Amino acid sequence: MNYSLVNLLSLIGSLALFIYGIKLLGQALQKIAGDRLRKIFNTINHSRVANIFTGFFISSAVQTSSSFSVMMVSFVNAGIISLIQAIGVIMGAGVGSTVKIWIITLVGLGFSFGSIGLPLLAITFPLIFSKKIKRQIWGELMVGIALLFIGINLIQYFIPSLKQNLELFSFVMNLQVSGFLSVLLFIFIGLFLTAIVRSSSAIVIFAIVLSYADWLTLSCAAAIILGANIGTTITPLLAARSANIHAKRLAFSHLLIKILGVCLALIFFSFTIQFVDFITASVWGTSPVNDYTAIPFALSFYHSAFNILNTVFLIGWIPFIALISEKIFKPKNSSEEEFSLKYIGSGFSFSEFSLLEVQKDLPNYAILSKKMFDFIPLLLLEKDKANYAALFNLIKTYEDKIDTIDEEIATYLNKVSQGELSEGGIRKIKSMLRISKEIENIADCSYHMANRINQKNEQNTWFVQEMRNHLKEMFDVLNMAFEKMIENLQTEYDKVSIEEPRLIELQINKIRNELLEEHFLKTTNNEYSYLSGLAYFDLISTSEKIGDHLLNINEAIVGLK
Repeated sequence: MNYSLVNLLSLIGSLALFIYGIKLLGQALQKIAGDRLRKIFNTINHSRVANIFTGFFISSAVQTSSSFSVMMVSFVNAGIISLIQAIGVIMGAGVGSTVKIWIITLVGLGFSFGSIGLPLLAITFPLIFSKKIKRQIWGELMVGIALLFIGINLIQYFIPSLKQNLELFSFVMNLQVSGFLSVLLFIFIGLFLTAIVRSSSAIVIFAIVLSYADWLTLSCAAAIILGANIGTTITPLLAARSANIHAKRLAFSHLLIKILGVCLALIFFSFTIQFVDFITASVWGTSPVNDYTAIPFALSFYHSAFNILNTVFLIGWIPFIALISEKIFKPKNSSEEEFSLKYIGSGFSFSEFSLLEVQKDLPNYAILSKKMFDFIPLLLLEKDKANYAALFNLIKTYEDKIDTIDEEIATYLNKVSQGELSEGGIRKIKSMLRISKEIENIADCSYHMANRINQKNEQNTWFVQEMRNHLKEMFDVLNMAFEKMIENLQTEYDKVSIEEPRLIELQINKIRNELLEEHFLKTTNNEYSYLSGLAYFDLISTSEKIGDHLLNINEAIVGLK
């Protein structure tokens, strides 16, 4: 039987189904463990061994090494962890990613679980349409597992038979008889395929299945695995293009680690293949060279051994790897613009952890709103016309930029919300959207106050000293509220207390009530003009509104409605 184009497309489709199963499984695991995984990074310290174990456990949990690498790039981009810490974590993640390979090869290939894939899919697929989110997530998890094993089963079915496709088999065999050149060729094939499908696990499994079907020798399948390990760095490299210099350094460090590991593996390639054969024969009972049933164990062991030994050999060189990356990617002399978002907007795909980037940017955004409010007392006191005009234009600039930032944050969070999130992540998005809008409302209030002062000046009215003193009293309390709000934004949200912000808000309300009561009495007694009294009343009322927005931000931080 000739191997037709339909057969080839069916094989590619089977691989696509398998890759989608991996993706669905990883997304479900991320939703289940997302909240807990975010908290783990708060405990990261400077111990390289601890960082490696952190990467191992998290990568084992989410089972998606490419997305995990992108996540680490985003963490360094956001300044959440240092470059040296991230290198340790990402090395541990390489080891953690091998856990999935063991499960798939030993269960999926060794015990023909593909036959129960369709019944499992029939049982669990309805859970995806459940109204309860937890059932939906567990449904996605089980459907991912079902598709994964169905995909493996179909890949095995559509791989052409040796006896019926001798010409094709002869061509493939000829590629494998050139010794070291064949090894280099299949490393490139593994790298190229991984760069295309963006899943090193899929290419590793595909190499194991091809070897299992006797299409690849043990050496060439191992070479594809080495290439896939380099190829897994492509996704974070692409993600780092639009990130800051620290993220670029991590992406390059990741590439450097894998290249160094592959170079070491090539030096001892013949020895390691013999060692894998020896270990497999000792554990499995037969040699993978003579018994195809031992191949999944042999290649899974090789994949794990490569990542473990690479980590062991290079753990002491982490500072040197970081230094090389720093020498290659040097900072520019120009500083970042004050009004730019420093952490979000890079297009990272790991949605659950993208929220940490937003959380890192919100305090800077809030600080802009405080700087804008700080111009109001200066505008009120400024007498020089040129300085006054420049200050007013600066306030207008801040208002425009803050509007733009609010739109950028909202757009980014809406994109993140379309990804895979835990229930905690969904709640956090709602809180962050509210925080961003409240900051923008504060800027609107400050701009309104600037316009009110401008209008007062155009009317040639002025405030008596008592009015100025009362406004200063209100502004001082508002500054306390601003500082507390920024402090809370810079703190872990689950550690924030709402009590102090509420007490400050009560103080603002008390001052507002006392000043307005006094204002009505003095207006009745004609102690100052109607126009100046109207402007004064507006500034006091707007200040109290700013206090409300500041309290709303603190409430959003702790998750209150």
